[in-house]
Amino acid sequence: MQVCKTSNHLLLSQSFRTVGKTAFVHASPSELYFAGFALNTIYERRIKLINVSPSVTNMHILEPDSPFFRISYKKPSRLVPGYHIVVKVEFLPKDQYRVYEDRILVHTADRDQNLIIPLIAFPVINHVNVPSAINLADTRLGESAKKEITILSETPVEFSYQVKILQKSNQITLSPLEGIVSLEAPAKLLIMYEPQEYCTTQCIFEVLTSQFAFQPLKCLITAKSRPGHGAKIHLDKKESCVVRPLDRIRLAKLAMQVSSLMFQYDLRRLSTTI
Repeated sequence: MQVCKTSNHLLLSQSFRTVGKTAFVHASPSELYFAGFALNTIYERRIKLINVSPSVTNMHILEPDSPFFRISYKKPSRLVPGYHIVVKVEFLPKDQYRVYEDRILVHTADRDQNLIIPLIAFPVINHVNVPSAINLADTRLGESAKKEITILSETPVEFSYQVKILQKSNQITLSPLEGIVSLEAPAKLLIMYEPQEYCTTQCIFEVLTSQFAFQPLKCLITAKSRPGHGAKIHLDKKESCVVRPLDRIRLAKLAMQVSSLMFQYDLRRLSTTI
């Protein structure tokens, strides 16, 4: 196993811009991430450099610049088509929790498409307990239901977060919509459901953080109300009432039947009078 030393001549005379694959070599993965770390701990990943050309090829692998990343590999005498070199990448964070960036450069005979493999290490928020769906069912009118979501960081780094409402409901509120989370101060997102009418309502939101490469977490809230303690069905009063959807249909049909009977009764009275 050999440790690569940077060739200043290649760095000065060549450009390295292509990510992923050239006509001679394919890097798998094309980018290397170290998501989450502790200081003074060694983390190891591997990259395959595959010869995708139709003939034997030679490549020069240039090491990262910073002291936090170190590479080693065993280079064969002949890299025939389809064969690969395994490059071991070690990451050792020493100074602080932050984003570390570097690169591996691969030089081949294709001078215009030399390969660059980005290396990125970053601290992460360990616990963002956002479920994909939340159900708040059977909440009485006049009452409320609530749920808390905890955002917790286990690294001594402050992260900002933001809550974005994608589908709004006037009966569901979320607070706060932004804030800071740290090791000493986890954040709590409060979801409050206060039904104003007898129905089912939905709200969709997503949580974003300042963590590098963080994927937004989306959640669908479904909330359903039910009549309160004193709710009654009123048939002959103009005051507001709570009526189930099926009862509305039955009442509408009943009203049509009563109206038809009254009309027939009026016709019979009219014919008798004449």
